[in-house]
Amino acid sequence: MYNRHAKKDLFVNTLVNYKKGFEFSEAQRIDPYSNEEYEKFPRQTITYANPIRLEKENNRIYCFGCWKGYKPNMIWSDVEGASWSKGKVFITNYPFDNNIRPNGKYFSDGKSKIHIIFTDGHPRNEVTNSVFFAYYENGAFYKATGEQICKMDQIPFQPKDASVIFKSNSVKGRAWIADISQDEKKNPVILYFKSPVEANHEYWNAR
Repeated sequence: MYNRHAKKDLFVNTLVNYKKGFEFSEAQRIDPYSNEEYEKFPRQTITYANPIRLEKENNRIYCFGCWKGYKPNMIWSDVEGASWSKGKVFITNYPFDNNIRPNGKYFSDGKSKIHIIFTDGHPRNEVTNSVFFAYYENGAFYKATGEQICKMDQIPFQPKDASVIFKSNSVKGRAWIADISQDEKKNPVILYFKSPVEANHEYWNAR
């Protein structure tokens, strides 16, 4: 799954039979927009595509990116990517501002849980850009403690509703996310950096 940066198209190519070689289908163009969501989050752009399959949800495939409203969006497919749901914004700021763009990174072992780290917005624009964590499992989003943030039918939630990895201020400087994985106990391991001053990037990890 892939797209052109900040354009309005999203594509998927399917591996026909991985046991017999690397022959892919032709590109399928996906339209994740819905008029209902656009009325609530009026900005159309697509950047990033992060597909994740969950075995314990009957192999449903989720795809995450920074799309409608300049916010983290998600779509899903229950038919091996042959067709997709319309996109849903699942993180936003209130009051809504389509110039603020939280960015996210995602990790899953493909079983039941998806780890997510994200920011207030883009560090180029948000001078106190912080880092947050949440995870998705079985139709709901949770803090690191296991406290439920909201169910799927209640999205979007705000960054402040999630667990805080790093809270920025004018002294500590802005932060940005680098990567996320999990340890041998399936707990999240996070890499991010913070910039006390513009020319200094300090790399930190959190567990």
